[in-house]
Amino acid sequence: MLTQPNPSTPTLAPTSGGGSCGCASTSMLFGEFEGRRQLPSDMQDHMLFLYMTARHWPGGAKILELGVRKGNSTISFLAALESDRAGGLWSLDIATPEVPDSWYESDRWQFLKAHDLSSRATDFAPPELDILFVDSEHDFGSAKAELDLYVPRVRPGGVVLCHDTDEPELSGPGQALTAYCEEHPGLSWTNRYGCHGMGVMRIW
Repeated sequence: MLTQPNPSTPTLAPTSGGGSCGCASTSMLFGEFEGRRQLPSDMQDHMLFLYMTARHWPGGAKILELGVRKGNSTISFLAALESDRAGGLWSLDIATPEVPDSWYESDRWQFLKAHDLSSRATDFAPPELDILFVDSEHDFGSAKAELDLYVPRVRPGGVVLCHDTDEPELSGPGQALTAYCEEHPGLSWTNRYGCHGMGVMRIW
């Protein structure tokens, strides 16, 4: 079972043991992450949590991100992966992300413009994941379909994160997480409050 060790305080990756190009990339992405998490957004309260969650996985985290938009979750994951110099982020969105062109130069990031329930998306996504992040359409039906399709790819010890789960009884993602747990005994989820909520479901 792969499990995430206790993360350490976020710092820039050491400059020894890697080429100068990799260090510059790490510094740029970490700087972008630090800058963005100081600015008000619908992800601000969760950005450090996302960064910490993605750090220190054995061999580097494999992350699937459903929904990019302005890239605040994306940069949180990318900064972690670049700091660890391991792992990868696969992102899906039906729209072109509003992110700097320089992000596409990261060898940790792959993006596909496609609906996340399409066959193109399922072929693009890794067969095994450590982290599944869901922040796309927010109705119950879409969120539940995404969980049904991609949670089975999350390895034991991994985690599923769903944005917009404040008022769990009323929000589509919150209802979808509850329904998924009811269908899979042994699973449960908790809600992190702030910035519309973040549902957290550990996979055992």
